[in-house]
Amino acid sequence: MIDTSMANHLLMTTRAVNLLGSRVLLMGIDAEIAQTIVHVGVELHGLITLADVQTGIAYALWLIGLGIQPLQHLPRANCPPWVGLVVDRSTNA
Repeated sequence: MIDTSMANHLLMTTRAVNLLGSRVLLMGIDAEIAQTIVHVGVELHGLITLADVQTGIAYALWLIGLGIQPLQHLPRANCPPWVGLVVDRSTNA
C-alpha cells in the first residue's frame, strides 16, 4: 500500500533524478496503487509509467536507439527463454 508520505518521497526522488539529467521509469504499478496515487492527489510529472519490466527495458533501449529482437539462427527447443533475445543495434529512434 502506498500512502501520502511514500508518494511524496517518490515525487521528490523523481525531481532529483530529473535535475541530474536522467529519466524515471515506473514499471509494474497495479490498479490499486495507481488509484491510491490519484486519490492522494500526488502529481507525478516527469515520471513515465509502463505496464511491466519487459516494456520498461524495451522503452529504455528505444530511447538510446536500440531494440530487442529474436535470434533467428538458434533452435528454440533446447534454449531457456532469455536466449532468444538479443540487442538490435540497427534500430534507430
